[in-house]
Amino acid sequence: MPNILVIAKRELQSYFVSPIAYVAIAVYLVIAGFIFVLEMSGMAQYGEPPSLRGEFGTMVFLLLIFAPPLTMRLLAEEQRMGTLELLLTAPVQDWEVVLGKFLASLGGYC
Repeated sequence: MPNILVIAKRELQSYFVSPIAYVAIAVYLVIAGFIFVLEMSGMAQYGEPPSLRGEFGTMVFLLLIFAPPLTMRLLAEEQRMGTLELLLTAPVQDWEVVLGKFLASLGGYC
């Protein structure tokens, strides 16, 4: 368990050291905000009561678009920097590496 947390902490810190996470979060929030305004103005125009049902459906769709590039970056960055071999030969199991990177990407999304 400590190996998983160390890997997750390192990956989560690497997300917010580079501008990639900030740009992705900003683009996601701008798109989600724009869609929110469109949906709320459309509901007000037709006299419907406000509901976030459509907004949550849109958020899931946007997450499906934004999640793969950020998660694919985890192993690609390791390979690009040449630390993948070091990580795979370290005294950690493969499942610990995968679970640590998964927890880091989940923490980046939440």
